[in-house]
Amino acid sequence: MNCPECKNPISDNATRCEWCGVSISSSITDVGTQNNNTGTVKINTSFLPLALAWNLCSPVIEINGEKNRTSWGETQHNLPLGKYKVTIYIPYLTFRRCGENSVEFELKDGQLIHINYKAPLTVLSSGKISTQ
Repeated sequence: MNCPECKNPISDNATRCEWCGVSISSSITDVGTQNNNTGTVKINTSFLPLALAWNLCSPVIEINGEKNRTSWGETQHNLPLGKYKVTIYIPYLTFRRCGENSVEFELKDGQLIHINYKAPLTVLSSGKISTQ
């Protein structure tokens, strides 16, 4: 789920956004579960322990061009049905889109799609992305 104010990811049971501090009402957190015309996309971002530089950065997840800066690990997005392009990259120093890679899919009613992204070892390589 994303914060209604800053659009950054927050946990489903959060009462306040850790990014912008806005208070989240319970009616907002229940919206995704009430709508039957949605699907869920779970995105897991990770990097190899040898790539220590990534520990200082946060990945960016673009869903159909909408940017969401997030932390490493799993995020969940409840989305309306349709076609999607998910692009993941890491801003690092003067390199704005390190490890960039994309995947496209069509989300159907009630469908759960898992996307796994693993950052590359170097800033000039593409990350590995796959869907399940």
